[in-house]
Amino acid sequence: MHLTPAIMEGAYNLLLTTPPFKGWKLPPSDEVVFIVLRTDRHSAAHSKDAKGRHTIRLSHRKHATLASVIATVAHEMAHMRDTSKAHHGAQWHRLADRICKIHGFDRGQF
Repeated sequence: MHLTPAIMEGAYNLLLTTPPFKGWKLPPSDEVVFIVLRTDRHSAAHSKDAKGRHTIRLSHRKHATLASVIATVAHEMAHMRDTSKAHHGAQWHRLADRICKIHGFDRGQF
């Protein structure tokens, strides 16, 4: 699969229609920047700029399947919801547990 920002945006939109995301009041996809990374050093990343705009980045070398893209976008959406300062802290893990239970994602790989 050739990863594109449009595929990432489609995964995001799909997930927004499902629990728990549909209740989280995350921004619509046209307010999120989707970037394909051309590296294999990082699998994915989420950031939020000073204006509050979210960016999701996925490596095309680490995401060869649609299932992988969907699970990783869900992972980054958990970061969007997490209000703590800790990266993969307790709050993020609670969100991840819920996402994986609902969607059947492998929690060890999430």
